[in-house]
Amino acid sequence: MKAALRELDPDLALYRVRTVDEIVRVSLQDRSTTTTLFIFFGSLGLLLAAVGLYGLMAYLVAQRRRDIGIRMSLGAVQGRIITEVLRHGLISTGMGLCLGALVSLAMGRFLASQLFKVSPGDPLTLGTSALLLCLVNLAASLIPAVRAARIDPVLALRDE
Repeated sequence: MKAALRELDPDLALYRVRTVDEIVRVSLQDRSTTTTLFIFFGSLGLLLAAVGLYGLMAYLVAQRRRDIGIRMSLGAVQGRIITEVLRHGLISTGMGLCLGALVSLAMGRFLASQLFKVSPGDPLTLGTSALLLCLVNLAASLIPAVRAARIDPVLALRDE
């Protein structure tokens, strides 16, 4: 390209001649790196939230083992035990989502320059994130809930 331009005008000063594709690629490289980091740390945060919620629910089920054993010995069905444990997990997640949405809306203006074609308070993005967190919560709470439903009442009462 430089040779063609020099052929047209030999007195033309050529400095950093690049194609439009190269200019666009270089200008988007920083944003691409930032986006990749956001995705990585967001996924890591989601994984840590799932592991933490699983640990919390497993601990709560272990603490309530005797209570669950008494309920089952009095005739509580497994489905009711599972529902109760899942409900407890969803309530705590709902409170966390409300607090997180408020913080997200408050802090969104600081991150607005990093967002592309999305506003900080975009309802679709916030709703999708909330749905994803609810699904992760459901998955993390399901294993302790099923374990709680399989508690043998005799063994649970004998442990104490």
